[in-house]
Amino acid sequence: MLYVDSDPVITSVGSAARWITGQRILLAQRLLEDTGQSVDQVASRAGFGNAVALRHHFRAWRGTTPAAYRSTFRAGGRQAAASRRSARTA
Repeated sequence: MLYVDSDPVITSVGSAARWITGQRILLAQRLLEDTGQSVDQVASRAGFGNAVALRHHFRAWRGTTPAAYRSTFRAGGRQAAASRRSARTA
């Protein structure tokens, strides 16, 4: 029987892989927020290779798809900008 958690090498490799995936998710989030690149382009630039892999990991880490995240982020950004504009004119 193999106990993965008892082997520090396997545990370290797993932790490193999770850290790398997390960093790729953060990069994907920034690209979704700051660029108009397609989800395929974001996936490639963030190191996921394709949109299917990005969607899989993004949903697992963030609980939503990249496209839904972008829509929510942009809608929230527009609302915040409108609030700032109305506060300046009041």
